[in-house]
Amino acid sequence: MDRDDHIRSKREKHYKRDISLLVLVLLIFIGSAIYAAYEQGMQRGTSIVETSQESLHEMEQALKAANREYKQTDQRLKKIKGDYEEALKIAEEKQQLQQEIKKLKEEEKALKHRISTLNEEKKSQEEQLKLLQQKIELNKENTIYLPAGGFTVGSDIPPGKYIVKPHGGNGNFLVNNGSKANIMLGERSESIYLEEYMLEFEKGDTIGTSLPTKYIPVISEDE
Repeated sequence: MDRDDHIRSKREKHYKRDISLLVLVLLIFIGSAIYAAYEQGMQRGTSIVETSQESLHEMEQALKAANREYKQTDQRLKKIKGDYEEALKIAEEKQQLQQEIKKLKEEEKALKHRISTLNEEKKSQEEQLKLLQQKIELNKENTIYLPAGGFTVGSDIPPGKYIVKPHGGNGNFLVNNGSKANIMLGERSESIYLEEYMLEFEKGDTIGTSLPTKYIPVISEDE
């Protein structure tokens, strides 16, 4: 090998060495860059995960708070609905009561009018009864007394209206064989006996009694 070849060979060795060093440096630089990028990526990823976890936790807390608020709102809504239904019920009951009160007031008014009318009728009847009693008292002196037996109106007693009373004892009292009157007169307190009986006698009526009787004339209002 001559001198030139030796130099050339030596230069190639130095060149290869330099290339190898350069490649090694490049590899180290690239590796460092990759590791730095990896570390940065990991840190960023960790930060993102942590941020996401915090956001998720906040969302969960917000969701729980929203659920609590929803339950509270739902309870208030149910209460308001219940109050509303109760108010409607009360309003309906109030309306029904008002209608019943109105009806009762109308009935009360009608009853007051009826009572007033009855009082007037009672007063009128009491006055008529008083007058009748006065007339009866005035006509007691004209009372007719008949013993037990059979009699004819027009010959034994004048026609007219009489109050028939027992004149001692108890017994049957018939007019026209019972078709016009068929009662039991008596002074006893048993309910089957009447203490008096008012009847209008016409001419030709027949009277049959099993006890003594008395006939008190009843004078009409025109007399």
